[in-house]
Amino acid sequence: MSGFDELLRLQDHDIVIDQITHRQATLPERPALDQAVAAVSAIDKKVAGVRANRDELARDEKRLADEVAIVEAKATEVNDTLYGGTITSPKELQAFQEDYDSLKRRQRELEDHEIEIMEKIEPVEAELATLDAERVTLESAREAAVTALAAAETAVGVELDEAKAQRGELVAAVPEEQLATYDRLRPDFAGTPIARLVGSNCGGCHLTLSAVAIDRIRDLPPDALATCEECGRILVR
Repeated sequence: MSGFDELLRLQDHDIVIDQITHRQATLPERPALDQAVAAVSAIDKKVAGVRANRDELARDEKRLADEVAIVEAKATEVNDTLYGGTITSPKELQAFQEDYDSLKRRQRELEDHEIEIMEKIEPVEAELATLDAERVTLESAREAAVTALAAAETAVGVELDEAKAQRGELVAAVPEEQLATYDRLRPDFAGTPIARLVGSNCGGCHLTLSAVAIDRIRDLPPDALATCEECGRILVR
């Protein structure tokens, strides 16, 4: 077997390495993880919006509760004064009674508003609970996707390391000059600068070489470099 045959074996192996590298870069587990991460991000955004609405309602409820407490305390104070016996003037008593009635009306209004807010909070809390449960499911899916990607990357990484180690053994059998030419030309031919000459056809471009070119190649020493006149690939004959 000539050095060019070894070079062809090396090229075949490099193609395998390229395929493994491409598979490593396009693992289906990677977009699956991206989708899982996007799903968690989307629900987090939705949860944030619903929670902000809930918090605003809760602030409104607290504000109303505080107002109710203030008005109720004021009404109690007026009522104590009204029935405390310190005021005897009918006109003043009537004024305090009117003040008390006004405060109680205001208290009822505030309490009604507070109930309305509480009624609005209830479905929002239910929605948050539903979203939280959904997020737990999505987060579990994300964690599973992370684990799956890590396992896939490990497996293909081991395969790639083994292939690269085998490449080192193949490289050792290729003459240094031929290897340098191969490495230089490889990017120009999409990884396949070496082709086998089959009859008068180039195994790279699959074109038929002229009779003159074939005769010239046949006259070359076995280890001399022969190239395709059509595509420029190194020919193994």
